Amino acid sequence: MKSDLSNIATGLLANRPGDNRVALAISKIPHQKLLNNGRATMEEEYLKSIADVGMAAGKARLNQEQSQGILAQIKALKERTSGVSLDEEATNLIRFQNAYQSSAKVIKEADEMFKTVLDLKR
Repeated sequence: MKSDLSNIATGLLANRPGDNRVALAISKIPHQKLLNNGRATMEEEYLKSIADVGMAAGKARLNQEQSQGILAQIKALKERTSGVSLDEEATNLIRFQNAYQSSAKVIKEADEMFKTVLDLKR
């Protein structure tokens, strides 16, 4: 019967109790240097792959943090060079408006004085 665990062959020769050479060979596979041209075990390659993924993730996280810092600096620089202060602009508007009104009064007075001079000559 296929579901009977006693039918699993663990030996090289059939019907030989205690012959577990196949099972022993299978249990040694994780420790044998089978990968990378016989220079690495499965466990070593697995751990190396995990380390590579971890290093790549850490590098990506660091790059993201650096990019966010650079973006924040660029935004601050842009605001500093091209930003408009509404308070400052309102102050300048009031100052220029007062200067315009003063200039208009001076021109009006000069016009009245000119008219008065012309009227004196007649």
